[in-house]
Amino acid sequence: MHYGPLTAITGGIAVASNDALHLRITPEGVTHHRGATVISETIPWSDIIGIEVNLPSSWFPWPGALATTGYALVTLLSGQVEDVHSEESSITVSLADDKHLELPVNHAVGGYWKRAVTNAGILLNGFIAKPEQRSLLAHPEQVIHRYANATRWRTRLTSE
Repeated sequence: MHYGPLTAITGGIAVASNDALHLRITPEGVTHHRGATVISETIPWSDIIGIEVNLPSSWFPWPGALATTGYALVTLLSGQVEDVHSEESSITVSLADDKHLELPVNHAVGGYWKRAVTNAGILLNGFIAKPEQRSLLAHPEQVIHRYANATRWRTRLTSE
């Protein structure tokens, strides 16, 4: 299951494009990946004090559809196929020792809906504030389903 920048994967949730650079959120912690390849060691939850999701966003609920339509129109008018790729953004992981890791990630063409990005950040920080909620990551489809419903119904998640 996929919604906004979050995708349910085996054992957790991928943040950003899970077939490219992304962050994997698991009950054990956070890992940086390029597709299925691990780029960094797992950062345990006990070392993390915050996560900031820095992805392009729009107030338009379907920015990918708008971007795809725009690319199709440009291709039609110019007669040339443009290379459509997801741009690089970042997710900042703040650690207890006052270090900040800025991890590059790739995102969907056109970016994401602003509310989806905001709620994704709140959800991730909720796993920091309430360690007991990390067990929900064993059922990532359910987490994404609840996140998607809250986002669609214009509910702002809270980490309290």
